[in-house]
Amino acid sequence: NTRFTAPVDSIIDVGRNPALKARFLRGQINVARCPQCGNEGVMNTPLLGLFYAFGFATGNVVGILVEKRLAMGYTNFRIITSKHVKEITNSLREKGFAVTTFEGKGKDGIVTEIYVASERKNLSTLVKLVKEIEPDAFYISEQAGYMSKIRRPTMVPATGWRGIQKKK
Repeated sequence: NTRFTAPVDSIIDVGRNPALKARFLRGQINVARCPQCGNEGVMNTPLLGLFYAFGFATGNVVGILVEKRLAMGYTNFRIITSKHVKEITNSLREKGFAVTTFEGKGKDGIVTEIYVASERKNLSTLVKLVKEIEPDAFYISEQAGYMSKIRRPTMVPATGWRGIQKKK
């Protein structure tokens, strides 16, 4: 048994060493060759780039999930329909949403666009209210950059332990 040293590449930076790219694509990274017998074997050394990429991707996924959960910001929610306009607008207004309607011409005739500017955290409530009245309604949600004023939906009175806690 003769000891020998072999080069180990834990970071592949093709900007500094373009030859590493070709060796990597051929599967020749971190391969040790015995100087006496010529046998080759792959060394168990991690490629830090893979760990970096995995960590970066994981951070992106977690960030996206947290951002969706927090639902910060505002949304423009539009419903375009020719049916159930009064029911939808009344239901949204009863829940405290500011609603504006516009009439227009659609492919099949006169339609109404129901426009609601709201906080993003209320988007699922908006969709649920609309689908309860008109399950196949056409709606669009767009991210709003800036709004001069927003009307928040009215709060439902606290019940259960929340109601008891507020009375103290």
